[in-house]
Amino acid sequence: GLLGVLADVAARRGQYDAAVAWLHKAIAAKPGDLPLRDHLITLHLGQFNLPAAVEAAQQALDLAPDNIGLMRRMSDILARQGNMAGAFEWAGRAIEAAGHQAWPHMHLAWLHQVVGDLDAAQAALRSALSCAPDDPGILRRLALVAELKGNSGEAHAWLDQAIKARPADVSTHLQRAMLHTRQSDMAAAEAALQAAADIAPTDTAVLRRLAELAAQRGDNAQALAHHECIVALRPFDPVSHEQLSLFHMQSESWDAAEAALRRAIDLAPADGTLMRRMSDLIARRGDLDASIAWARRAIAARPHDPGGHVHLAMLQLRAGALPDAEAALQQALACTPGDPVIMRRLSDAAERRGDLKAAFDWANKAIGVRPLDPAGYHHLWAIFFRNDDLVLAEAALKKAVELAPADAGLMRRMSETASRRGDKAAALDWAQKAVAARPLEAAGHLHLATLHLQAGDAAAAEAALRQACGCASADASLRRRIDYLAARRDLDRSFIQGTG
Repeated sequence: GLLGVLADVAARRGQYDAAVAWLHKAIAAKPGDLPLRDHLITLHLGQFNLPAAVEAAQQALDLAPDNIGLMRRMSDILARQGNMAGAFEWAGRAIEAAGHQAWPHMHLAWLHQVVGDLDAAQAALRSALSCAPDDPGILRRLALVAELKGNSGEAHAWLDQAIKARPADVSTHLQRAMLHTRQSDMAAAEAALQAAADIAPTDTAVLRRLAELAAQRGDNAQALAHHECIVALRPFDPVSHEQLSLFHMQSESWDAAEAALRRAIDLAPADGTLMRRMSDLIARRGDLDASIAWARRAIAARPHDPGGHVHLAMLQLRAGALPDAEAALQQALACTPGDPVIMRRLSDAAERRGDLKAAFDWANKAIGVRPLDPAGYHHLWAIFFRNDDLVLAEAALKKAVELAPADAGLMRRMSETASRRGDKAAALDWAQKAVAARPLEAAGHLHLATLHLQAGDAAAAEAALRQACGCASADASLRRRIDYLAARRDLDRSFIQGTG
């Protein structure tokens, strides 16, 4: 109706309160209209106002207690709040009401994945598949979970099944390309992307992946051409300009990045995420005060978005304003009380001001919220490591590796820990495992080069740096790190200077 249209117009202008008021008027006129109530929930979620979204969802459920779509909606909102017990309860109700349908099981699988229980996620997805045996979306999710568990062969098998079920589904070919990329099989990744492009040559998701692949192999001109094609296809889509800006940021073409981002903001002037992106860009250019001003604008646009407060806190930490940063993080946690990432940031801030007890308290709270998340144990490792408690650091890290055995970053941390305690053989072994796990990740080769240099093996160090440089051809900041490391030891730098 007209009131709903007026709400949409107000929301697009960034007038959140006005949009909510229009919807309340529409609902008052038609209290039993569930689409209007769902519209209100969506509006609150768009502004990250989770308490208001819960209230609106509960009011809708009071009118339609057997509506399984609303049950899933409530589960999703509670999960965003960090209330996983409530989220699982509502997901269970949806399965009880419609267990013969696939999507309640898929939602349950997502919840299990959020908390890091990949076995339970896989079981829920198999239940979904029994309801819809040839659904490519379920098959792709099974492939993703298999990959997260370190079973790349199983992941490919699920994707084979998805392609067989629906050969013209572009999303499956894109996921296959990403899997090949993470396995460093670039020829296979390009073939999968070409298959997607043959099906949908003007699909912007396909073109973005082609741009990423071109940048990875150092062909910035081709990557730029793909991004410009996307902008030509979607000139009024702010995401097109944002992605172009990100490409320019990666190569540190700051003026071009800012121009593209300003165009995105012109198209979506109330988008707090774009404001944060501008804040980040300006911070990289060295103007911290202007960056903080943009961060505050982002918060004003979306005061309930925890991401805005976290971003501001990170800038305040850079500026040395610890009390302000902690206050911003507390505000972020008030938006999503069960968020383990924010708890870890609070732990970092407490450590910065020398309060190790508070740092460990926050770190352990984060682990308590997500006991199966390797990131929590990795964070705990970092605190122990920085404070030279290598025994407890390694114990925490082993738990993280147990949860994510294929994570190359964790392997590098194991290498760093072994190196710190003087076990050069173990350090090199873990570094080589990390490179084997992610051969195209420049950081792995860079770490390996550092170990070789420490051991006095200049030839092996130079070989590793060459590998790192080949992987980092599109990343200006990584190229500088490589160049710096080579220069410190007077290694041949011609192969570095000739890239990019």
